[in-house]
Amino acid sequence: MHFREGKKAVLVEIERTLDRVNPEAVERMVQFLLDARTVFIAAAGRSGLMIRSFAMRLGHLGRSVQVVGDVTTRGIGAGDVLLVASGSGETRGILAMAQSAVENRGKVRVITIFPESSLTKLAACREVSRQL
Repeated sequence: MHFREGKKAVLVEIERTLDRVNPEAVERMVQFLLDARTVFIAAAGRSGLMIRSFAMRLGHLGRSVQVVGDVTTRGIGAGDVLLVASGSGETRGILAMAQSAVENRGKVRVITIFPESSLTKLAACREVSRQL
């Protein structure tokens, strides 16, 4: 595949994906993150790689952000938000983190493709994309 063909294929895929995202949900997510004292970020596998880059961007924007699992991560509490990403919404370690956040009065926000997942049920505000 030549560069131009590859570029076109990538742009078509990005547009197709973004067409499936609920814009109102994104606006609510942004406000939710802006209102947080600190945003905690957690995910595993490929989702973990992507969400870590999002954490870095939040830091660049001046937001207080913690990546769960780093040695310097403090405990979550009231006024904090845990943003988790899980394709299945059933990843055990991520579920445990979300449960701990709820128990410590943090709010949970989920990015998943399964709106009825166990992880989504723990979320303070159920926001998911439309069939990503």
